[in-house]
Amino acid sequence: MSIKAAIFDMDGTLLDSMQIYETAYNATLRALGYEPRDGLREAVRPLSGTEILRYLQREYAMPQSLEQIEAALDAQLFGYYSTTPQLKPGVLRLLETLESRGIPMAVATATKRVHVEAALERVGIARFFRRIFTCSEENTGKTQPRIFLTAAAFLGAEPRDTYVFEDALHAVTTAKNAGFYVVAVADASAARHRAEIIAAADEFYEDLEGITL
Repeated sequence: MSIKAAIFDMDGTLLDSMQIYETAYNATLRALGYEPRDGLREAVRPLSGTEILRYLQREYAMPQSLEQIEAALDAQLFGYYSTTPQLKPGVLRLLETLESRGIPMAVATATKRVHVEAALERVGIARFFRRIFTCSEENTGKTQPRIFLTAAAFLGAEPRDTYVFEDALHAVTTAKNAGFYVVAVADASAARHRAEIIAAADEFYEDLEGITL
């Protein structure tokens, strides 16, 4: 197909950063005086930021407000995003190639804007993207296509002409069902869903070093 726009997930796709979520929710709960239960990470994986806060508040019967829970989580995340994540292999070359061809690009992520901006500036790729779309600001999660459709409309492209780069099964499936051309990227956090991701996506790569456009 002829690519006219590209939408990138951040964690696990652009950045090797999913590992923070294996610890951040547990650390947040413990900081607030609660012991995390098994399976927490998988339970919140497909949820938006706001949905995660509501899940924690409900499942742990927390008297704290959503704002208080969010502040505790932000304390775990901001230091990480501003100092630690690295680009995944092939990302810079791909972004440079798309830019050289005049392909407009955006980020669509479940991560909060302040963390996204800190991370993208730190690794030096913020300049490639015309806009950042976050699930919390769009009031949606990636089990619904709204964030992808909104980003494509902003970039001036139809879904059928837009590449979506993702690593998580629920996001790959949502984008594909909405008519996008989906390129899946392997990430350790999604290893258990590898076969399903390969089946759902139009293309699958171990990393973006191997992609040709």
